[in-house]
Amino acid sequence: MTISEFSKIVAALKTVYTAPGFVPNEQALDMWYRLVGKNNDYQTISVAAQMYMATGKFPPTPADILECASKLKRFYMQKYIFFLNSEMGNSGKGVQ
Repeated sequence: MTISEFSKIVAALKTVYTAPGFVPNEQALDMWYRLVGKNNDYQTISVAAQMYMATGKFPPTPADILECASKLKRFYMQKYIFFLNSEMGNSGKGVQ
């Protein structure tokens, strides 16, 4: 994802978590981007941030957002495996 896309996610997080120390400057934004945004896609991190905002009582750390992204990816992988197994029907050879 681009830094511009990531900045939109951080802006949403800052709307919910208004503590002055939460991503307070460009250096912090750059660090968050390197840890969270640079090697992930916008859609996954955007949904992960929304998941966290729906339940998180405190400002997130990069690890919190990455944990939500990991849960999201596992959920979709399980749905995909279920779909593949159902497509194989009764062949007896499911996907593991």
